[in-house]
Amino acid sequence: MNLFLEEENNLTLIYENNLCNLKGLEQGRLSINLCPCLPSGKVLNEEQFVDQPDELLDKPYSFKVIIFISIIRQKKIILR
Repeated sequence: MNLFLEEENNLTLIYENNLCNLKGLEQGRLSINLCPCLPSGKVLNEEQFVDQPDELLDKPYSFKVIIFISIIRQKKIILR
């Protein structure tokens, strides 16, 4: 699966897509957030945003990946 992330703000990237069954009917939703964070897992805030990417070269960095999956339960319809 290829993920094309969109910028939500200066720090967080998001990906959202529908989950469909074999017939193409929507069965749920997938959302993936990619947030830069400290090695402890604390997400960085806007004040820690870096304007020049060159400042990040040769420095360690971490990301927190948050995956949300929401499932839509469909009621079965019986036609007689």
